[in-house]
Parts: sequence; structure tokens; C-alpha cells
Amino acid sequence: MQKFKLCYPIMDKKIENFIENVRHLNKEQDVMYELRIDSLLNGGASIEDICESLPIIKKISKDKKLIVTIRTKNEGGEIHLSSRKYKEYITYLFECKNIDYIDIEYNMYKKDKTYYNKLMLTGRKKIILSTHLFDNIYNEKKYRKIFDETLKVRCDIVKFAVMTYTIDEVINFMYASKDHSDILRKCGKGAIFIAMGRCGQISRLYPEYTKSKIVFMAPNGKKASKLGQFDKTTYYKYRKILAKMLKN
Repeated sequence: MQKFKLCYPIMDKKIENFIENVRHLNKEQDVMYELRIDSLLNGGASIEDICESLPIIKKISKDKKLIVTIRTKNEGGEIHLSSRKYKEYITYLFECKNIDYIDIEYNMYKKDKTYYNKLMLTGRKKIILSTHLFDNIYNEKKYRKIFDETLKVRCDIVKFAVMTYTIDEVINFMYASKDHSDILRKCGKGAIFIAMGRCGQISRLYPEYTKSKIVFMAPNGKKASKLGQFDKTTYYKYRKILAKMLKN
């Protein structure tokens, strides 16, 4: 039985196009949206204009959960931000309605732990604490060290997206992540573990192994990206094949 949610990142540099992408995907059932507002900020939109558009997006998406993310360049996103500006934007988002989850980058959190801890203690928003690693070689020791650090943070979901280049790296990452997911569950937290890259697609196809709560699809529902994200048609095609293999 499927115990995870598919999530579509929505990305565009203009608010009207951004909203249209949400409208286009609204026919999808039982999915989530990740509003990648770093794309809008990169296109020149203000945080105020973005937040004013959220009620429109929520009305279109109806009961679908919304994750709002400002992904910085250092973590694979579209915008460079100082820690001060990032904090300012996150604070603004905490005051906005119509948001179910806010993604906070762990590297940014570390630069002002006291401030972010106070925000999280308000309980006004659920928090995804995210880490993206783009090392040339998967470093399990580094991954486990950062994971141990994130256990101390008050958040709802811990997310790790790690670039992988070989099948062995993917297997080692998923094996470690399975253990980490059990630890998180005991702490009352959810998990999202993603092996990025072509080899890592198996982590998206088989999230049950690492007990990941969310699988991110291709942005705007389009074709697979170099990070290994699937379109929905291809995803379920391979899910059926995987189900037969596991059954046998």
C-alpha cells in the first residue's frame, strides 16, 4: 500500500505563469505541491507579491498540501541570498496563511539557530529541515554526521537529497537512510531521503524502503530532470514493474 505522497515542484519566474502551472496540475489527485518561490524571487517578484498570491493558489489547489521553499544556489536552487535576507523571507512566510509546510535549509538554520528555534517553537507552520549534498563522491561519514546534528532540531520532517554517481553509492545511501528513518520515527519526525542523479532514481521509485513521506516529481509535471525526477506516467510505469519484481 502506498504510504507516501507525490509532490510537484512548481517553478516559474512570473507569478501569473506560476499560478497557471498550479491550475494545470490541479486535475491530479492525492498529490502535494512544492511552491519553489526562489524561482519567482529570481524573476524579480517581491516576497510581498508572492505571499499575496498564496490565497489564489490555495483556492485553486483546494485540499492539496502546499510546501513553500526558497532553494538557494548553494543547495541547487535559483537564487543567491545572504543569511540575513533568507531569514527575513522565512520570517515573512511564517506570517502567511495558506502554507502547510515551510522548507528551511539546514545550512541557513545553523547561522542563527536561536532565531529559527524561536520561530519553530511557535508551531504556526510545519517545518521540513533540508540538506542537499552535491559532493563529487558520496561521503557516508559526512552524511551521518549531519544527520546526527539534525536530530537536535525541532522540525517535523528531515530531508536529505544527496547526489549519487554509482549504484553502490545509491545502495549505501539508502541503507543508511533506512536506519535514519527508524531513528526519526522514534523522535516523532518524518523523513524524506532522495538519491539524486540517474542512478538514484531507484530511491524515488522505492521510497517504502527508506520510509520517505514525500517523492518529488519533475517540476511543473514535465519530463524527468537530470536530478532524477520523474513525470507521473513514467513513474507509475516503473512502479508497476518494481511491484512485480518485489512480488516474485
